[in-house]
Formats: sequence, C-alpha cells, structure tokens
Amino acid sequence: MKTLALAFMAILLSSVALSQPVEISTPEQLQAVNADEASLAGEYIMVNDIDLAGYPWEAIFGFAGTFDGNGHIVKNLTTNNTANRAGGLFGKTLAGSLVKNVGVVDCNITSGWYSSAMVGDCFGDVVNCFAEGGTVTSISTGDVGNIGSFTGLVRPSGSVTNCYSTADVTFGDAEWANQGGFVGHVAGPITNCYFAGTVTVAGDEGLGGGFHGNGVGVLTSIYYNVDVSGITALDSAGSSSNGARITDDMTQASNYVDWDFAGVWSIEEGQDYPKLRLFQAPNPEATGPLPADSSIIGDTFAQLTWTAGAGADTSHVYVSDDVDAVAQGMVEPVETAETSLVVGVADAPLASGLVPGTTYYWRVDSVDGDAILIGDVWSFSVAPVTAYGPSPAEGAYIMDPNVVLTWHAGLGAIVHYVTVGENLDEVETAELGLGTEVAETILDLGPQAPGKIIYWRVDELNGDTGEFIQGSVWSFATAVSVVDDFEAYKEDDPNTISIFNAWVDGYDVTLGNGTGAVVTNDTKPYAEQIVVHSGAQAMPFSFDNSGQTAVGERALYSETSHTFTPAVDWSGDTALGLWVRGRSQNAAETLSVVITDASGNSAAIENENAVQSRTWTEWVISLSALEGVNLSQVKTLAIRIGDTAAAEAGSKGKINIDDIALYPQQLTPSIAVSIAVPNGDFEMIYKPGSDSVTADLGEGWTQGVGLDMPMDSGIAAFSDGTTGDVVDIPGWIGADVQGWIDAGGTYGRDMTTGNHQGSVTRQSDTPDGLYYYLSNGGGWGNSAGGLIVSEAPLATVEDGLSYTVSMLANGGATPVVLELLADGAALTPSDSVDPVLSDNWQTFSRTYDAASLAGHAGASLTIRLGVGRGASGSQSHFDAVSLVSF
Repeated sequence: MKTLALAFMAILLSSVALSQPVEISTPEQLQAVNADEASLAGEYIMVNDIDLAGYPWEAIFGFAGTFDGNGHIVKNLTTNNTANRAGGLFGKTLAGSLVKNVGVVDCNITSGWYSSAMVGDCFGDVVNCFAEGGTVTSISTGDVGNIGSFTGLVRPSGSVTNCYSTADVTFGDAEWANQGGFVGHVAGPITNCYFAGTVTVAGDEGLGGGFHGNGVGVLTSIYYNVDVSGITALDSAGSSSNGARITDDMTQASNYVDWDFAGVWSIEEGQDYPKLRLFQAPNPEATGPLPADSSIIGDTFAQLTWTAGAGADTSHVYVSDDVDAVAQGMVEPVETAETSLVVGVADAPLASGLVPGTTYYWRVDSVDGDAILIGDVWSFSVAPVTAYGPSPAEGAYIMDPNVVLTWHAGLGAIVHYVTVGENLDEVETAELGLGTEVAETILDLGPQAPGKIIYWRVDELNGDTGEFIQGSVWSFATAVSVVDDFEAYKEDDPNTISIFNAWVDGYDVTLGNGTGAVVTNDTKPYAEQIVVHSGAQAMPFSFDNSGQTAVGERALYSETSHTFTPAVDWSGDTALGLWVRGRSQNAAETLSVVITDASGNSAAIENENAVQSRTWTEWVISLSALEGVNLSQVKTLAIRIGDTAAAEAGSKGKINIDDIALYPQQLTPSIAVSIAVPNGDFEMIYKPGSDSVTADLGEGWTQGVGLDMPMDSGIAAFSDGTTGDVVDIPGWIGADVQGWIDAGGTYGRDMTTGNHQGSVTRQSDTPDGLYYYLSNGGGWGNSAGGLIVSEAPLATVEDGLSYTVSMLANGGATPVVLELLADGAALTPSDSVDPVLSDNWQTFSRTYDAASLAGHAGASLTIRLGVGRGASGSQSHFDAVSLVSF
C-alpha cells in the first residue's frame, strides 16, 4: 500500500503543477488526498464508484482544494475515529475549498466532535452531495459535540447547497445542544437541503434537533421528515418546527420551495424523496415536458420543449386533442432533431390555432437508429375565454369569515367585473359588466356574516375582441358556528385545557373509552402543530385497531368523542364540515362520524377513503338527511376509525382532524346530468367500415373490443344481408395492451391487432339487451385479467362538480376494476358501491366529489373497466356503463 501511495503522490504533484484534475478510482488514491499539505490543496475528480469495505479509512483533514465526485459514490465508509475528533469522508475542509457531486452510501461512523458522513468541520462549500443509508454515532463519554448525519459544523465561511441525508444519527451525550439530524451547528448558509433519517437522542430528555442542533446560520428551503426522525422540533432548543414535513409531503415536489426540479433534482411523485439528477442513470425516454404536464397555458399557440432521451438521434412528436390518437400513434408525427416544437401557428401542427378551453395531448418518442422508445403522454390545456378556477371553490364551505375572492382570468381578459350577493337569481341575472371593477384577479370581501350562502360572478372584458364575457355563478357558504378549530388547547396556559381533556380517547385505562384511539402527541405540544389545515393547531388521531396497543389491551376499533354541555342545536337545513388529512401508508380503514342526541339516539356516517388521503380534504355531511337523531339536542360528536363489531384485529396508523364547523346547506341543487358514454351498453356492433350496418353475432363472440375484431367460431350476420367473421365494436379499446400481453394475457385473442382485451358476446339474460362485455378471469388460466377504456374523452372536469361512474356486473372473476380517469390517470373515489359478485346482476359505482377532483379542472374524463391483474375465479360480465355529473 505504501508503494502505491508514493506512486500516486508523484502523479498527484505533477497534475497539480499542470492544473489538471487528478483522477481517483481506488481506495488508496482516495486516501492519498490526505497525504500532506500539497495533496490537500489539489484538484480531484472521481472516475468510478469506490467501495471502502474493509479499508481502514481516515477522514481527509484540512482539505483546501476542489473535489469533484463526478456523480459517483463512496460506499461502506467505516471509521471509529476519536483521535482527531472528526469522522466521515472529510474531517475538515478549509475556507475556499469545494466538495461537489459525491455521495456517501452505507457509512458506519463513530466519532467525538464533528461526527458526520460528508464533512465534519466545514469551512468551505459543499454542493450537490448526499449521504444515504448507514449510521453516524457520537461517542457516549468524553468530549463530544457538533454532530450531524451530513455535516457536523458549517462555519461562517462555509455553505451547503442542494444536499440531502437519509443516514441515521445517534447522539451519545444528552447535554450538548449542537447536535441535529442533518447538521450539528450552523454558522454559514444551508440552502435547498433535506434530512430523512432517524434521530436517536441520549436518554429520555436528551437534546437533538430534527434538522440542526443550534447556530445562527441562514437556513433556506430546508426540510426534515418528522415521521422518520421522530423529532418534531427544528433545533435542540425546540424554537420552531419550520421545515418539518411528514413522509407524504416529502414525496411531493410542490412542497419544496424554489427547488430546481428541471435541472438539479428529480422526484418520483408520491413514491420517493427528491434525488440529485447527476446521480441518476441517463433516461432513454424523453423527459421534462414544458408546458408542464396537466398545466394551463394562456395563449392559442405553444412552444413544446423537452429533454431528449439519452442516445436519441431524433424524436417523433405526436400532438392532438384526442388522447387515444396520441397514445396509439394515430396522428402524423413530426420528426425533429431539436428538443422543441411550436404548435398552433401556420406551417406547424394544429396550424389553425389552439382552441380556448381545450385540452391537448402530446407524446415524444425517442429514436435511436432503428429503435424507437415510446414516450409518456403529456397534456396541457388552453385557458377558456371565461373566468375559471374560483377560490373559494364552487360550493365551498368557509370557516374563516374574512373572505378573499380569487380566480384565473379568461383568455384575453383585461378587466374584471365582480357581482356578489346572497340571492342566486339576482347574481345570475345581473347586467353584464356592471359589477365591481378590478384590474387584478382578486377581490377582498372582508368579514362576512355567519351562516350565509354567498353567490358571485366574474364578467370580463376581452381585450382581443372588445366584448364582455359573462362568467358562471359560483357560491360558498360561511360557517353558522365553529364546533372546534383546535386552536384553544394550550398545556402551559392555566386558563385552557389540553386536547385530550376535551376529546376522550383510549389512552387512559380508567378515564378513557377503551378503544385504540390516542388524540395527542407523545410530548408537548399535545395538539398537532405541523400538519394543520388552518391556524396553528389540529387534532392528531393515532389509531390502533390491533387490540394489543402500546398502552394495553383495547377494543378492535378507535374512537374519540367530544361532549357538548349543554346539548347544541344543529337542526334546520344544515351541514357539518370537517377537514381530514390521512396518510398514504395507512391501511384501508373506514372513518365514521357519529352524532348522538341527548336521548342516546345515534347516527353514523361513513367515509371509506379518508384515512389514506394524502391531502387535506373537506368532508361535508348533510345533516338534514340523517334519520333517528334529534338534531336540536346534539350531545356528542364522535370520530371513529374501524368497525365496532370487528371480530379480527385491524391496522394502525394516524390521521389529523381540523376545522370542524356547522354550515348552512348549499342551496344550489345537485341535479345529476347524464354524460354520454358511447356504446356504454355494448349494443353497437357494426360491419367493418360502416357506422350504420349492424351486426348480429349469433352464438359467437368477438376476440376483443375495438376496431376490426375477429369472431371466434362464429359468423356475424349483417343487416345488409351479408356475413363476415370480423366486426367493428366502437367506443372502447384495450387498455395497457402491452402490459397485458407481458403478464400472460392471451386466451385465444387475435394478437395481430392492438385491441384484443375483453370481448362481446350474445346472451339473453342481460338486463338491457342482447350483448354484454365479457372479461375473462383466472378460470381461463389468464391471471393478466383484461381491461378496456372508453375510446374518446367523455367530458371535461368542471370545478365544483362531482361525478359518478357506474355499471352492472355479475360473474366470479375478480378483482373488478371500475375507474374514472382524468387525462389518463386514475382518480381516487370519495365513495364506492362494490358488492360481492354473484350470478345476479349488481350495481358497481364510484363517486368522485368536487374536493377529490381539485386540481383536475380541464382534464378529460374516460372510463376504464374490466378484471384487473392477478385475476382469479371464472369470468365476469359487464353492462350498462354510465357517467353522470352533479
């Protein structure tokens, strides 16, 4: 090893003299950076990953040069380094030094002062680096301090930018304040960084911050995971919880303020934390669409840009307002060597111009020689000519009496006229353009009276045409009374009580209700102060339906309740609104609100999806529809997770509740409007090439749905007197066709077409005619199932509307799939009817309320149905597919 080090030193000195970066490829070369003052001032670049397993590593101490990891990692770095009191890849970096583009993976570091994975004592700059996995531990005796998983101390001359750590950190001394999850002490700036490892403090009262220990350095856009770390406070002093996030929030790009997700970071939304792009394998697919996927643009033309797939010579670009045409490559592509394409102008795709209020779809395939890699389908919408996107949203329930109206301007609008009133007819018939004139898309109404329904309309002057454009009428309701906003619970104020004194749970064996509910945090503050809907606090609700909880044996459900003394009057045309924030990692459990009157009569209202909702969702319950409860004498409000009659252990998890209030029931009627589903009854079967010559399948059945489906052992009789063995079934196509094939989906289908999932056959026992869709399941040896999707968009999501998709089904193949898609992505229903399949026809339905559709305005709706992957059973039949809005 000594000979290798000396040889490397000769190369190193020569390279330093010539100002050439020294290439590092071995553990010995990496360690030689630490050889002497000259080597510590050098310029280095890694040319491959380095594994230090079994290598007696000593931290590089006093580094003054430039170290470029070049997108490579150092893994299995292990050190028990108490001598120079600095552990990690770099023990100390000096002012003017730069460490960049390197990752430390699966470290095992023990040290006294300045324990960390990357830089113990940082006088220089650290950029685009990470520590992932492994442990950083400070010794439990002796002189210790400045401990963090990524860096121990950032000096005033130092900085850390675009870095993260998921390494775990353990503090050996309970007294030191300069120890935190990411960094121990902060004197220099830290920008755009996060920590998502565990934090273990010494003893029950040991100090330690969720992100840093102490210091006065500027922290900008930093975050730490409270679910993983177990520490809610930003620093050891518990001064704030700024930057604290739960796991669901840490996996959403929108929660990282001013982070560059186009050039520096990438994220798999909802699945993982942000990662540095430099360390990701080159993507062979086109990425980075602009306009961003599902965004809205304010013009009738657009410049589409993207990042070309790695190795692509050219790109094939498909653009259309028909999502299926783009997905199946049925429009003429544009071949280009550029990474941009203008659409909506002369001599370009969509040359006649983009249509306001229309959604467009585009796909970029990467072409490398003869190989073509199909890209994802992206979309953007053109703003409508009318005002859209109201806030408060249409039909919203508003607890805060101070109301500010905002909206998005219609395409070409230059001036806005807002009409506001409590009478629907007056607002609806108000003269065009005579409302309050505003130049911006905002109007502060100030405090509003409680228990009112307010209607408003935004008319606009179009600067392109000089015409007034009348807007839609929107509405919102103000709270009659606030039931609980959870702001009043303060443990340190003798004039208030703690949250568990107002809401009974199952924590206390004597005073509690015997269930698995705990509605406080483990330590002060007992009310939730990180995941809140509004104000500063919410109610945490941990549920454990296992029966054997952390506080002892409990019931197989969880419940918390609030008692009103005296009873309260909720009668009249009223609604109860409460905000719920679930978590994606929660198992599926039913959330219920239980209202009990003074005589002990109860009514329970259930919500099957709320415990897994990763965003705040308002659950509004119409009280006038409840039966058997005297709403003029409401005594108890309970919130329950699970089934009181459960015979088997359930799951455990956590939700948050906030802003419970009583509202007037919205007066705007919810009238169901039927949306046409072409061939939703599967009765339209035609002769190929015709939309008028019908077909009778006799006793045969088709080998799939879609265009030109062959018959199976049968001949179709056409209404023009001819026959044939191929038919045309409009309205539906196979979904995820290649994935279905890869998963074993064959069962006699014609593999020469792209629409070979599902089939249509003649039967006499269908509820509405001769034909129905048949999806074959496990009984045919086809675990791939079979799904179909409506061929054309059925409608466009409108703000404030809810949608229900339904169908009839029987049979025995499961799992049954019935989904509403927005721009091709499955939505999360707010309510479902999902009976057990049998030989009898039953109704399946999924309802998507306005809250669950928030953010999807302008998206195109399609329906997907059939039998899903992992199918078992014989076969299932489907008919009478319908879609309504209300």
